[in-house]
Amino acid sequence: MKLSKIFLSLCAATFVSAAVGADNAKSASAAAKVVEERFNVKVKSARYNPDLNLVEVFAENNELVYVTPNAKYLLLGTIVEINSQKNLTQAALDELTRFAPNEIPASFIFSRAARGGNGQQLWVFTDPKCAYCRRLEPELDKLSNVTINYIPLSYQRSENEVATVLCAQDKLKVWKDILSGKPVGEAKAGQDCLETAAKIREFAWFRAINSTPTMIRADGARLTGYTSAEKIMAFLNGQ
Repeated sequence: MKLSKIFLSLCAATFVSAAVGADNAKSASAAAKVVEERFNVKVKSARYNPDLNLVEVFAENNELVYVTPNAKYLLLGTIVEINSQKNLTQAALDELTRFAPNEIPASFIFSRAARGGNGQQLWVFTDPKCAYCRRLEPELDKLSNVTINYIPLSYQRSENEVATVLCAQDKLKVWKDILSGKPVGEAKAGQDCLETAAKIREFAWFRAINSTPTMIRADGARLTGYTSAEKIMAFLNGQ
């Protein structure tokens, strides 16, 4: 008798769970439909977040919005968890737009090889006119045993500087010279390199690289903004 009661309880729990799951999927579908119809934008994905009791709707313009389960209200902005101060919106965006570094075309990259080497690599989207990128550079220099793969990104009207780096014989040297304000000598921003700079910007936009610096490790996880060499190493080590 007791076993029968336990079995029936388990069946009831499974039924309730399935019903809740169906309701959540229905809410996500309704939210996606409302966003597409009312705002004339294509939705890439929609999922119910039980912690927030909101549907996360991810649109083709790489914007994440929140919709109430009844699809009546839409919320714009950033949600931060108070205790941990974690930016939940950015964390969701990072996961939704994650991509493997091997998707980055080789023509977009120039590298600083590891000095000693432990096999780790870091990909850095960085802008020569970005103040935080300039501050980050000395921290990257401290990572002597990590290969740094630079992707110069012209988000701050730095097309000429990015193209100059891409056209240079010694890209790393010209990059360092530009960051330090030194003259770049014979390097020039050729038309082909200006076109590559535009392609890098388009690539970054479609993958929601919305700010610089943005660092990516081998599994596609992101670390955004200026930070210390110690924190970058912790990030590379999966912490």
